[in-house]
Amino acid sequence: MYMVRKELLDSIKDQYKNIKSSSLLVLLKDLDGNILYGSDSFAAFLNTKEPLKEQKTTEIFEDEAEKINETDRYVIENQQAITIDVCHQRKKWLKLDKMPYYNADE
Repeated sequence: MYMVRKELLDSIKDQYKNIKSSSLLVLLKDLDGNILYGSDSFAAFLNTKEPLKEQKTTEIFEDEAEKINETDRYVIENQQAITIDVCHQRKKWLKLDKMPYYNADE
């Protein structure tokens, strides 16, 4: 069992390296909406030098906070993916694919 978990964690670490160097806009957040990881390309899209980690998506997309909270609850309660459109600072539109992601403790 330990060996399987270690292999899984190693695999996830390798995927993070790929995500970091990818042009995909990726955010991973906890159940409270705190960002655990944000790709460099997401920060570039937002045109920010500040680290995304530990911010909340509702702070980044302030005008869309209610929609983000509502769809977060939907994803958590139904364990299903959902796609929404959000606007950043009334300038940049973005289609977000929100999906549940589980760690070893789910």
